[in-house]
Amino acid sequence: AMAIWMTINGKRAIGRDTALGIVEDIVPRFRGFDQIDPQELPSKVLTYLVERSGLLQAPAIDQFEFRHSSLQDYLAAHEVFRQNHVSHLLRNAHDPLYHDVIIMAVAQAEDDSQRQGELLHGLIRRAENESEHSRRLWLLAAACVADTGLVDPELDTRIKSETARLLPPADLYEADSVAAAGEFVLDLLADAANQPG
Repeated sequence: AMAIWMTINGKRAIGRDTALGIVEDIVPRFRGFDQIDPQELPSKVLTYLVERSGLLQAPAIDQFEFRHSSLQDYLAAHEVFRQNHVSHLLRNAHDPLYHDVIIMAVAQAEDDSQRQGELLHGLIRRAENESEHSRRLWLLAAACVADTGLVDPELDTRIKSETARLLPPADLYEADSVAAAGEFVLDLLADAANQPG
């Protein structure tokens, strides 16, 4: 819950009061805390997440962040479908903060072709309709299907054929545009460089 809140709010860190509020909201889902004073429980859970679990760290007083941004992205991706944030994710797909979340959400939806298709079709629609972000969104879609073996074959073919014309970049302008898409493009460039012809 904390990871998706941070992602939706464009944050890599969260304040203590907000974190305590999120913990307080999810604590009722868990059993076995009857022996702890309910008023102290959120603070104890937050302390545990920092001191014992290794999930969070406190880089400043009353501030928390995930030890690795990839962990935040993974946990946020897990919550995307559960909390119905797919539309928000797609609206912000051009933002680098969301790239890894989207890639991980597609991978986590391998057993649900409808959910996976919802994300990929959403990326394609935006790529076709928004010239400003088109290149970035096509490359993001390609990164989503690059390591996922269970994508609908038609979608996979469509995305790969569309991105094949983007890589390698033909000139300096295209290189800048590809570089702006984010670090995930490095793997796609390596694949393009290894293609025959």
